[in-house]
Amino acid sequence: MTGCCLARPACCPGYWAEVVVRSPDAHAEWYVDGTWSATPDEALAWLHHRAERLASVLEAVPAAHRPDTGPAEPASPVAAVLRDWAADAAFRRVQRDALAAGAPVSANAIGPDRFHGGASVEVLYSLSARPVPLRSRAQAPPAVPPPRGA
Repeated sequence: MTGCCLARPACCPGYWAEVVVRSPDAHAEWYVDGTWSATPDEALAWLHHRAERLASVLEAVPAAHRPDTGPAEPASPVAAVLRDWAADAAFRRVQRDALAAGAPVSANAIGPDRFHGGASVEVLYSLSARPVPLRSRAQAPPAVPPPRGA
């Protein structure tokens, strides 16, 4: 264990990592995937793997379904951002240390997309992880008394 778990084992039993896609233009949000990890390294490794998979999917979209980005734009600017983030070992160490210290971390990319051949909308891709502290008995909410007459 590292970070807050090493200092206070009861405070931080694990880390939650997830991938969420949002589009305010489409008035929608999609929960893509999530996992529980025992360490910050495991959580970040999972996020980096998901970033690579998401980038591959975005690059595989047939040209006929992509928004018109012009000849100078890459097929998927979001895929490039996700791949750059996943390849940045120095920043990964910074995020690992922040996560171990109890801070949430994230990688976000925004770009155009189309839904079912409709108009182009802005879509935000968010990969994040956060420590999940364990509440002590002293912090636990009071027990609910049984109903009268039970």
